[in-house]
Amino acid sequence: MANIHKRQKIIQTKEQITKPYINQPYNTMKHKFLLAGLMFLFSLSLSAETYSGTCGDNLTWTLDTESGILTISGTGAMTNYDSYPWYSYRSSIKTVIIEDGVTSIGIEAFSGCSNLTAVELPNSIYSIHYGAFAGCINLTQIDIPNNCYRLYQSVFGGCTGLKTVTIPSSLSIIEYYVFRGCTGLESINVASDNNSYCSVDGVLFDKNKNKLVCYPPAKNQDNYLIPNSVTNIAHAAFIDCI
Repeated sequence: MANIHKRQKIIQTKEQITKPYINQPYNTMKHKFLLAGLMFLFSLSLSAETYSGTCGDNLTWTLDTESGILTISGTGAMTNYDSYPWYSYRSSIKTVIIEDGVTSIGIEAFSGCSNLTAVELPNSIYSIHYGAFAGCINLTQIDIPNNCYRLYQSVFGGCTGLKTVTIPSSLSIIEYYVFRGCTGLESINVASDNNSYCSVDGVLFDKNKNKLVCYPPAKNQDNYLIPNSVTNIAHAAFIDCI
């Protein structure tokens, strides 16, 4: 009996010793998968973040870096900054959505957003300030909103990918160099009921066609005959036409 008891004790001891090692591969693998999952979720939280803040007395901004959408909402004018609060994240911005209620776009607000491809502007915008979209090289098309009356200098400066611009009836002031550096610009289209400007075959004139305001540099035309009605050619009207 003593030998049987001793043998059972030995067997029990072996089971106690070997059981942890038998289960270890499964537990280790389970822990590795769990750890990998946690690391993946952590990496997502690092790569896809949301930033927000204010950009005017009654304006807020939100940037979702995963979608690349920058949304500006509220009422009133954007504050003019030396450096906008989203400037550090500008390479993440692909779409700008400005909601109804915003009345102006500040100086160099989206300057250098080189990956920006789409802009949605509300009819509440009445002015777009100096260099607002300068250097947005992947922006190919933009419609100036109804009720906007003024484009300040260099609004689209260096937008080499910009091909078409649509100007509404409300726009009455286009400052110099608005399209400077827009080497890919093919056409500027103006609403027929605009009282200050018109376009003929994509070329921008004043309403009476007495002044040639801007000839698109990428217009597919080897030669251009200036209409007989033209008595004045605006400063930098043929800039970048080389």
